This record gives sequence, C-alpha cells and structure tokens, in this order.
Amino acid sequence: MKINHYLAGYCMRSYSRQVLRIMKLTTLIIITCLLQLSAASRAQIYLKADRISLQNVLESISRQSGYDFVYSVPDLKDLKPVSLNLKNADLETALKICFKDQPLVFDIADRTVVIKKKKLSLLDRIVSYVEDKEIDIKGTIVDETGKPLPGVNVSIKGSTTIVRTNASGVFNIRADIGSTLEITCIGYKKQEISVQAKTLIIQLIQDIGNLDQVQIIAYGAVSKRLNTATVGTVTAETLAQQPVNNVLSALNGRLSGVRVTSNAGGVAGAGISVKVRGDNSFGIFGSSSGDPLYVIDGIPQASGTRSDSQNSNSNIKGLTGATNMFSILNMEDVEQIDVLKDADATAIYGARGANGVVLITTKKGKAGRVKINVDLNAGAGKVGHYIPMMNTQQYLELRREAFKNEGITPTAENAPDLTSWDQNADTDFQRRLLGGTAAMQTANLSASGGSDLVNYYIGLNYRKEGTVIAKNQNVNRVGGLINIGFTSANRRFNAQISTNYAVEKSNMTSDPFYVEMIALPPNFSLYKADGTLNWDNNFDNPMASLLSVYTANNAFLSANTNLSYKVVTGLTLRATAGYTLNRLENSFRIPAVSNNPVAPKASWAWFADSPNSNYTIEPQIEYTAMTGPGKLTALLGGTFSEAISEYTKMKGENYTYDSQLTNIEGAGLVTTEFDEQKYHYASLFARLNYDIQNKYLLNLTYRNDASSRFGTNNRLANFAAVGAAWLFSEEKWIKENISFLSFGKLKMSYGTTGNDRIDNYRYLRTYSPGLNPYQSISTLKPSSAANPNLKWESTKKAELSLSLGFFKDRILFNGNLYRNRSSNMLNLTALASQSGGGGLITNLDAVVQNKGLELELNTRNITGGDFGWNSSFNVSFERNVLLSFKDKDKATLGAYYVVGEAVDAFLYRSKFKFNGIDPVTGAPTYADLDGQPGMGVGDQYVAGLGHPFYGGLNNSFTYKGLNLDVFFKFENSRGVINILPYGIAPGGLMNQNQSVLDRWKKDGDTGTQWPLAVTGAGAASAAYGLLPSSDFTWGNTSYIKLKSVNLSYNLPKRWLEKAKFQQVKLSLQGLNLFSITKNKYVLDPEFGPNVYPGLRTWMLGINCTL
Repeated sequence: MKINHYLAGYCMRSYSRQVLRIMKLTTLIIITCLLQLSAASRAQIYLKADRISLQNVLESISRQSGYDFVYSVPDLKDLKPVSLNLKNADLETALKICFKDQPLVFDIADRTVVIKKKKLSLLDRIVSYVEDKEIDIKGTIVDETGKPLPGVNVSIKGSTTIVRTNASGVFNIRADIGSTLEITCIGYKKQEISVQAKTLIIQLIQDIGNLDQVQIIAYGAVSKRLNTATVGTVTAETLAQQPVNNVLSALNGRLSGVRVTSNAGGVAGAGISVKVRGDNSFGIFGSSSGDPLYVIDGIPQASGTRSDSQNSNSNIKGLTGATNMFSILNMEDVEQIDVLKDADATAIYGARGANGVVLITTKKGKAGRVKINVDLNAGAGKVGHYIPMMNTQQYLELRREAFKNEGITPTAENAPDLTSWDQNADTDFQRRLLGGTAAMQTANLSASGGSDLVNYYIGLNYRKEGTVIAKNQNVNRVGGLINIGFTSANRRFNAQISTNYAVEKSNMTSDPFYVEMIALPPNFSLYKADGTLNWDNNFDNPMASLLSVYTANNAFLSANTNLSYKVVTGLTLRATAGYTLNRLENSFRIPAVSNNPVAPKASWAWFADSPNSNYTIEPQIEYTAMTGPGKLTALLGGTFSEAISEYTKMKGENYTYDSQLTNIEGAGLVTTEFDEQKYHYASLFARLNYDIQNKYLLNLTYRNDASSRFGTNNRLANFAAVGAAWLFSEEKWIKENISFLSFGKLKMSYGTTGNDRIDNYRYLRTYSPGLNPYQSISTLKPSSAANPNLKWESTKKAELSLSLGFFKDRILFNGNLYRNRSSNMLNLTALASQSGGGGLITNLDAVVQNKGLELELNTRNITGGDFGWNSSFNVSFERNVLLSFKDKDKATLGAYYVVGEAVDAFLYRSKFKFNGIDPVTGAPTYADLDGQPGMGVGDQYVAGLGHPFYGGLNNSFTYKGLNLDVFFKFENSRGVINILPYGIAPGGLMNQNQSVLDRWKKDGDTGTQWPLAVTGAGAASAAYGLLPSSDFTWGNTSYIKLKSVNLSYNLPKRWLEKAKFQQVKLSLQGLNLFSITKNKYVLDPEFGPNVYPGLRTWMLGINCTL
C-alpha cells in the first residue's frame, strides 16, 4: 500500500518574529484539520487484485481509507471474484469499480460505508421470474500447449454436481448463469470460471509440485503421482545449476541408481559412461555393452559413447580413446532428462531396455508473447588438488638409500639423476604439466512463443573450453535447435517438427599417458641446452605429446517429426519419424621429432572419417475411454529402424617433410581401410493402462522384436511387463485416521527385457586379411565362426516401491527395492584349432544378478515469507554378483569369473595377501594361501568391497531474489590406493608421493607404511614384484565432494520496467570445489588414479529475458 500526501502552504511577510510563529502554528492546525475532514472523499487507494474475493478487497480498502464497512456476510457469499488495478483512486471511485456487475449498492456517511443488496425493479422481478437461469454448457479443457486434458473434474461451486472431461477434454454440465465452475486436475492449478456463456475453452496451468511433476516415459508422459513405473527426472532448472561440459554429466549424483563415470575425468569431449542399476552383462570381458538406450525427442540413438571396434580401428578418439555424442548437445536446449529403470518402464523397449533407458527432451515453444532469452557465461578452471609429491632432496635421498640397500653403485647409466642431472633443480611436474588455466565461455540465444495453434522455440549456442595442459588446446562447439508445433483449428491434428545441429571441433592432446608423467623425477630437464627435447635415459618426454597435432570434428544432426490426428473422440493416430547423423572426422599428425629415439620412426599421420546414421519410423494408435469405474488407455505401435555405420581410415607413413603431414599425398606409404555395417530392427509394441479414480493403477506392456544382430534361428523374441500401483492415501479410512499422511503409494513391477548391444554380424563366419600372401596374392583368414543360434541376453526385473508424503507433501520419501537377473550371457567361446581358427560368440549358461535399495528424501524445510529452504537427498546401495556359470569351462575367458562375486571381481580385486614388512630386511611379505611352494594364482583372493553406497545431497535456499544451491556428491567405496607410478617401486627412477617418506630404513623398524627402498634392478627388488598386485594397493577410496554451487540473483522487476526486461539474473557457479577423503594421493578421488581430474571451475553469468 502506498499513499502520497501533497501539502500546500503559503508564506507571509511579517513585521515581527512573534506574529510569524503564531501564523505558522495556525496554518499547521488548519491544514491538519482539513486533511482529517477530507479523508473520506480524497483517500488515495492503491490496490491490485486478480480474481480476489470481494470481502478481501473491501478489507484492504478499509485499511487504506480508515473507514468502517458495514455489511451482511451472507450478502457477499457466492459473488464474482474481483479483478482491478487501482492507482491513486478516491474512495468513491474505488467502490464503484468493486461493485460493477455485482448485485450490491453502497452509501458513505460519517466515516462509514454501508453495503446492502440492490433492490430489483418491478420489470427486473418479472424478467427474473420468467427467465430460465440454467443453461447447458459445453466446454473443452486443454493444457498450456493446447492438448486436451481428459479426466479433469468440473463442479458447480456450492453444489454436489460434478462431471469429468472425456478423452477429448470435453465436458457437458447444466448450471445457472453467474454461477461458478470449479476446475481441478492433479498437476494443474485450480481454476474458477464464472458462467456467462454456453461454450467454454479453458486452459489449465501446470502446478509443478514434486509429485505432480510430469515425467516422460516410453511413447507418452505421466505425472510422478500416477506413474506405475520407476523413473528418475532431472529438470532444466537443475541442469542450469551446473557448468558441466556434457549433458550426461549433469546426472552425476542427482539420481538414485544411476552412476556417471568418465575415464578421462573432466576433460572436454571425453567419453561418459552411464550405468543404470549396475552392469547386467559380463562387463569388460563380455561381448555385449552395458550402456543404456538413449532416446532424444522420441528417436532412439544408435550409440552413446563411441569406443566400439569400428571407431577404435578408425582412430576416432578423444583423450583416452573414446568420445561421446552428448558432449555436443547444448544443455540450455534440454527441457528435462528422464531415466527409466524398472521393467514397467523399460520392457516396452524390448531387446534394447535391459540396461535402462535415458530419455532426453528438448525445449518446445509455449503459447504467449515472444520471449527472447540471452545467456552469457565466462569463467576458468584449474586443478583443485595436487598430490603431495617428494621434492628433489627427498627424492635423491630415497634414490641413494635404494642403491645402498641393494649394494649397487650409481652410474651415469643406472642413475643419471644422481650422477649427471642438476642436483638442485626441483620441478613440480604436476604444476608444470597440469598447472595451466582452462578458460571457458558459453553463449546462448533463444526465442520462443506462439499461439494456441502455433508455437516455436529457436535456440543458438556457442561454447569454448580450454585445458590446463596447453593454452592453444581447446574444444569449440556451435549449434542450433528449431522446434515448431502446429495444431489445427479443430484441434484434431497436431505436428511437432524438430531439427538440431551442432558441430564440435577439438585439438586436445590424445596421449592417454600424459597425466601419468606427473611422477617424472623432479630434477629431470624437459629440454636440452640447445632447446631440443631431452630423451636422457630413454625417458618419454611429455612435451612430445604437444608436438603431435590432433584435430577432431564431431558433427551431430537430428531431424524428427511427431504427427497425431484425432479420428474420433478417444481415438488418436500418431506417427514419429526421425533421422540422426553423428559424424566424427579426425587427423593425428606425429612428426619424427616427437618420437623417442629408443624407437626412432619417420613422420606419420592418421586420417579417419566415421559417420553413423540412423533412421526410425514408429506408427502408433491410441484409444482412451472411460470404461467401468476408471479410464482405459490402449496403445499399439511398431518400430522400423536402420542404422548404418562406416569408417574410412588412411595411414600415411615415411613423410619426408613435416610440413606435408596435413596431406596424405605427401606420405611415402599409404594404407587404407574401409568398413560399412548395417543394423536393422523391427518390432511391434503395445501398452494397456487402467486407472480407477486415480487410486488403483494397472499397466501392461508387451513388445515383439526382430534384430539383424542375431542368428537366423533366434531373430524374434517377446518381452513383457506388468506394473501396478495403489494410492492408499486416497482411501477414505486413511484420510480420516492419518491426517498427517498427504500421500502414500505402493507399487510393484515385474517383467523381462533384453540386450542386443553387440557388434553386427557376430552370427556369421567372418574373415580378415591374412598376414602372409600366397604367391603374391593377398589372403584371408577366419576371424569368427558362424552361430545361427545366437540370441540376446535376457534380464528379468522385479521391484517393490513405497512412496510417502507427510504434512501436505512437505516431506516426501521414496524407497525402491529391486532385483535384476540376466541370463543367456554373450561371451567368446574357444574353438579347436582344426575348426579353422577364430572365435565363436555364444550364449552361455550363466546368471548375473544386480540387486539394490534406493532411498530418496525431499523436504520443504522452510516455506512462506521471503526465505525458503528445500533439500533433496538420495542414496543407492548396489550389489552385483555372478550367481551361476555352468558353461564357465567353455568360455575363453572363463577363468576370469568367480561365482559368488561381482563379474569384474577377478580383474579388479584379485589380490595377493600383503602380510606386512619384514622388520629385519624391510622386504614386503605375502601370505601363502594355498600352501604350495612359490606364489601363484592359488595365493590370490578377491579383496572385499566393504559396504559400498553412493548418492547426493542438495540444499536450495531462497531469499527474495537471491537463490543459492549447494550440491554434495558422496561415495563409500574401496579401491586402488598406494599406486606405483608406471609400476616402479620407491627408489626407482621415478618420483613418489610423500607417503613413501614413512618407509623401512634399518633393521628393527616396525610400523612403517612402506617397505625398504629398492632400485628395481637388485635382488631386494624381486619382493616388490607382487606388491602392485597385492592388497597393499587396496583400501578406502570414499569421499565427499562439494560438486557444485550455484548463486544467482534476480534483479527487482521495478528496476527492469523501463528497459522492458522481464527478468535479469546474475549468477556465480562453482564446480568440483573441494573433496574430503582419506585417499589424498590422487588428483581427484571421484575419478581415481592417473586420470585427468575434474577441474575446480568458477563461472560468472548473466541471463536476460525480454
């Protein structure tokens, strides 16, 4: 409320100061009295109301004017809500506007306003008597995009009359003119509409609470409240809080049951691995991929991370040999990401749903005025933690001690660091190689808007990200997205057309061992006195990697359309068609000067091109009807898809001049390879959903798949699932007896899914070029045998889930207990040599189980007023175990699997038992587990994992226009510690971390962490041979990381009105800020040893909306 008073005065000349004082006092008294007397008619009323009750409006006017209002409360009952905008209005004007079209009159007298009903004239009474006030009303209710909403409740306020909209969003009701219709629907804001016409079109606005959040599922969408499946969702709001370089990285720690990892840490363009509820395949030794299926705007993608055999052969790679197509998707264009987990959600994807499904939905236009958004960000990243390494004096002392322990004399050949290198030089190679600053800039421009019939979203984006390795290395990305939606005037036909294009260019180093070189001796010189690279003692020089030139272009094109036509009420035809092209081109040029002289080689270069294309067509028919006590929805559809992957590789060798490395024609020897593979996929799918009063829910899914990747005898397979949910909080006896329980849902699901993520043509006998020609004729050799019985792995998923809400959903809890069992495991089987050679991929009799518990808690701790505080927490407990392996002897790599342990247990956790340090000799000792002479496989055991779990905690604070989001990621785990650089023991020609300072030095030393120092060449070094393979290098790798912080401030709207801005937001974002861990001898505990760390990044940004 705001009231301005304007005072007028006059000034008189007086002949005496006393007369002047008297007149001033008199004037003040007169003015005060006049103001008091005129308060009634001249009170300045400021009031803005939108559909507020008349009684509330009158109370506000009373407070501003100081007048008393007298009226009968029943006279104000059931009147139309008031909408007005008063600025500097007097009392009489304000009341006239309030009572417009209301059956009331008012009278002002003696600082009192008397309100009473308007008396009808004789003519009005006659008309009222003969006129029929009730009319038949037909209305259509739609959402914000114009799509009809079925099952919406429409009631007449103050009566028991209630109807529901049909499948077309249409309702019919009979009501009095002037009465009020109440429209309610789960997930949408309640509306009240005054009856003035016979035909109504009502648009509902989403009310995004946690339970009413819309989740995208296969071929549809549903609110979280009514979803029978288990789906994890990350919205655009959460995505925007994280300055990550890959849209999938934004899932990291945000969803229960979802692991996001990278073997290249936080480097731009690196391969990202997503695991949903563990690995259902045979892991690294298996023949199938454990990656989920990725779907963008309804179109399944051929692959995610590109590290398959084709791309390896074509030398298409990033820092560690893998790239990821999602690094070139612009996060600002993504509306939300949904991860489908259980059988109810994934079985409808059949042979591609065993490992979960990741659905990415891009932003669409919404009806309304044109909205232009500009988002600019700039910042930098640096390595946030360096390993405490020994300095030169500590290192040299270690080296001298090692030579003394083994009785060896240092020479220029075995100890150049002690005899010929600078004894005072002290280079911290971590800061020398990784101590740069990675500059980052992003820019996004978007426009959206439209009407009820046409909407659009257009976005342009740019991103540039550097590296801490070298200033001239970076990744540049530019792209654009266009989404256009059309709806016919009769709302029967709808079309959504989308095109997304982006290209990413990179010149990042491709040497995966670059990070390991941080352990070079601190007195090693990278350059000789003449400025050339120093290769003393045949050391690999990290600067050589920077002389090699790696360039890569990663282009992504996606075009799709979604069409729908409503034939009759409840019957809709749909069709989805899409095309995707992901093309990777690269060159890798290695000048002769970058090669270690120990293995001299002439200049050479790679040139590679690998396009992957995919098209998909999915016709569908959907029928919805109110059947019996509930709503029935039936879906029937089919999928027709083809994926084509190619690679062309040219290798040029023996270049005469390095300046010709960019041209393959400059090579003395050229080798060319080409490969093309096709993958065909066809299926029939169906879904049946029945909803009884939003209380009892049943969902049935079925899919029949045919895949060209399997043998002629097993090309077809059936998959099905059932999901059911009971919203027991809707039961009357629950509402009456447990009032604090606002939501309760119990659900279960069971079904089968499959995995066809294997290389193409594995069921055929294939050949590869032979090594030796026959009579100068090229030869072929068998590479794999035929298997017409090859079929997909099958996964049976079972789940029980409980969701609870307390105190009007201020506290929301969700718990999921699941068990997945996979069989028909694909693996390589050895063949007898007389068979012609080559391996055979077969389905083996083995069962892999993943079971786990997921817990989620969301709370609104403080609400109302200027300050708000919300929290979200998730934690996941997973266990992977090989339950049985009857065909273990048939598998080529069967010895690497241990029944009763995880599928990767032998590879990563098979350890010798470290038995302490001999106090006399200082040598490491090991337990003899098999009682046999010597140490062998029988003396190894599977090191324990403890009780692993992982998750995340987010806290969001708001105060007026200020927002702060703080996100922690945590993991409890055991893994590799005490890493030996390049496998070299302490005392060898390589630096070590400072934990080695706590080592055995003399007879009688006990309680030290490390054994004695050795050179690696003497007799005492032999005992170190087993140390890297022992549990000495196995321990606690748990951590808590402050993963991201987002601080933003929305400028007050009153500041923006003149500039015509809707919103201006300033932001400061941080990423990978610090970690708490016992495992301090790694650059980043999240990614492990010898991996490029996640950079500590700060970004400043401004977001403007016009």
